[in-house]
Amino acid sequence: MIGREAEAGTGEARVILAYGEAMLRTALADHLRGCGFDVIEAARSDEAMVALAEVDGSVTTLLCDVAIPGTSGGFSLSIEARDRGLKVVLTGSLPGAVEAAVELCQSGPRQTDGGDAPALIESIKHALATRAAEVD
Repeated sequence: MIGREAEAGTGEARVILAYGEAMLRTALADHLRGCGFDVIEAARSDEAMVALAEVDGSVTTLLCDVAIPGTSGGFSLSIEARDRGLKVVLTGSLPGAVEAAVELCQSGPRQTDGGDAPALIESIKHALATRAAEVD
């Protein structure tokens, strides 16, 4: 299994979400699911490549971290996705990833306002800080 599949999604629009950082990936996936997307999560570029090869034409978008771990990395992954006709959103920062998710929600299956990007960023930063404090 590549990642958590959506339970609340409509099945009409699928997104491959490729991020190595689990807390960021989970928060973005939950946000996108709330907007009606089915989300395939991948923690490594290799997993995302497998997802690209296994899915049918229902996947519309790849949202990917440029620095995703794995053998192919974000750039190669984005080229493969674009060659398959997917919309590609390549980000390199937490704010960029959140802004991309908000924009996808604005045009997604449920056409929401996309949510509060600053609040989502703060929530993710808080979760990351909490995890770092627990590790120390």
